[in-house]
Amino acid sequence: MMHDAVHSYLEAHDLGSFNIQAIALEGQGMVEERVSKLYDQLVGREEWVRALKMADAVFLATHSQGCVVSTQLLARMLDQGLITGTQTHLCVSHFALIS
Repeated sequence: MMHDAVHSYLEAHDLGSFNIQAIALEGQGMVEERVSKLYDQLVGREEWVRALKMADAVFLATHSQGCVVSTQLLARMLDQGLITGTQTHLCVSHFALIS
């Protein structure tokens, strides 16, 4: 869904030529275990690492329990130099407002 939404936006705004690489990661377990599994999946595919390093923007889409995992995965990717903070965006679909 993230891929389709970004693609539609870029087309609707005539932003020229673009290439979107969707990377779907899966893993079960406790948060730290999942982060390690997902990171290993990610760096295990050279084409994904290459795409991340060449990207103008990186979006992470997540929901529910995946928010914590995605946040820690994002931190690890930043720490390891796979991405930079200026190109990264985290989209969370579940949140709570407290007033």
